[in-house]
Amino acid sequence: MSRHSLAMRVAIIQVSLAFGPVASWLPRTAQGEEPVWVLRDAGPRYRRAPTMAYDSARGVTVLVAGQDTWEWDGRFWVLRSFGAPFFNSGSYLAYDSRRQVTVLFAGWSGLYYVRHVAVAGDRCFVAASGVGFHIADISDPTQPVSLGGYDTRGTAYGVAVSGDRAYVADGGTGLQIFDVSDPSNPVRLGGYHTGSLAQGIALSGDLAYVADRASGLQVIRVSNPSRPARVGGYDTPGWAESVALSGNYAYVADGASGLQIIDVSDPRQPVRVGRYDSSDWASGVAVSGKYAYVADRDAGLHVIDVSNPANPARVGGFDTQGTAYGVAVSGDFAYVADWDAGLQILDVSYPPWTRPVGRFDTRGYAYGVSVSGSYAYVADDSYGVQVIDVSNPRSPQRAGELRTTRRSQTWEWDGTRWTLAAIGGPSPRRGQSLVYDSARGVTVLFGGEAYPSGLPETWAWDGRAWMQIAAGGLPGVEPIAYDSARGRAVLFAGWRETWE
Repeated sequence: MSRHSLAMRVAIIQVSLAFGPVASWLPRTAQGEEPVWVLRDAGPRYRRAPTMAYDSARGVTVLVAGQDTWEWDGRFWVLRSFGAPFFNSGSYLAYDSRRQVTVLFAGWSGLYYVRHVAVAGDRCFVAASGVGFHIADISDPTQPVSLGGYDTRGTAYGVAVSGDRAYVADGGTGLQIFDVSDPSNPVRLGGYHTGSLAQGIALSGDLAYVADRASGLQVIRVSNPSRPARVGGYDTPGWAESVALSGNYAYVADGASGLQIIDVSDPRQPVRVGRYDSSDWASGVAVSGKYAYVADRDAGLHVIDVSNPANPARVGGFDTQGTAYGVAVSGDFAYVADWDAGLQILDVSYPPWTRPVGRFDTRGYAYGVSVSGSYAYVADDSYGVQVIDVSNPRSPQRAGELRTTRRSQTWEWDGTRWTLAAIGGPSPRRGQSLVYDSARGVTVLFGGEAYPSGLPETWAWDGRAWMQIAAGGLPGVEPIAYDSARGRAVLFAGWRETWE
């Protein structure tokens, strides 16, 4: 075969993160023509952080995303495995042509980018935008136990639970519904594309009320979870980020447009009856009695009297130390997820004298909070869920946590099944690069990061064990490729440095 005709068979496969199309990069041969991308297929549905490798023995491109394994033969995608024993958070692939297996290093999984927490009985349901939603046993709040989860295809911002079903506000993929009767194996029942970015959710009977960013409030009937259907909605003037229900009213935290109060007594025709223009960006809302509590980012907490929904009035509040993203109310206290200032506890027994009584620095960035009994469960971004004992609100104490599960696992795919080949080796990380060195017959792993620092290390996998072969000197998160003609791995650092 000539070099020229060989070039015609070369194709680089690309999967778009936003829409999932497959494109091939083909060199043109006619004089004066430029290489082009050619759209080949719509591809699998949206996948976050896909990783791919080409299996030269079987002539397919292997795609791992979430818990799915797909293969592309140049014409069709085929789902080969679902429910792999790892989430694809910090997982990367390389093809070992000598042993004819695809090697995956799963360096990180579990909870990160945690945005919201819902508590139902002795279960904690976590919306972690990095890995979908997660379920934990909190029968002993001091020792939460991970039970299972589901890597949704969108970005999980919010979750609500009713009976054996969990309802996830999943960003660009809208409302997703799951059977959680077996928490170790949640099953997707159905979904509804809400049109914008589903961020918050509240339930009432067989209706789900979704705060859908640019599309405002969406009302979805979920009596048939396999075929949820929109029954009505109201396009709020701002960006709907959170929603709370009380009686016949939905209270929407609407970004720059503050608090929107919508009459949903007829869910087919919701009508706005009142509004309160907060001073910053309304991100969270809770309702208790005749008051709505609005987390207004840099303006802190507002307490709004909504006894007359047509004429809401601010009666109190407090400018918290950080940035108020979420709020929960229990008894005489409001619990504010205050971003870099952690959990703030305010006495709201008399709203005009709202005042801080306690705080707890959660170490991460507090985005949401739920209170059950004597405990507050804080959605703390990269620090997972922090469990805070608030039995004495003036002196909150850390009781437990549900943290990111960091892994050092090596898996191999033979075209039929995944096999756990090793535990250990490189330390837990994400953002690493993986490439196969055909001259030496080893898979090379470089770099990665374990927040907040990079890991400038180089490791080699020979099919039996990992061995560290270099450390230091290079940045930690950079792309790497293998030059088979010269027998070298090539690394490009973003500030115009090329290493071999």
